Amino acid sequence: MALLWGRSKAVFGILSLITWALILVVTVKYVFIIMRADNRGEGGIFALTALVLQHLGKDSAYR
Repeated sequence: MALLWGRSKAVFGILSLITWALILVVTVKYVFIIMRADNRGEGGIFALTALVLQHLGKDSAYR
């Protein structure tokens, strides 16, 4: 029984490590994308939105 409990702890530890690694990678990539977005000196999510809307064009259904 103790061997089974040790294995389940190891499995949960590995799953936790994978989950946290994915969260960290996605967060770091998101931060770098947002920080690089520049709309004439402005930064952040609104600058990113403005840049996306500029690239979509006026005939886009999303605009």
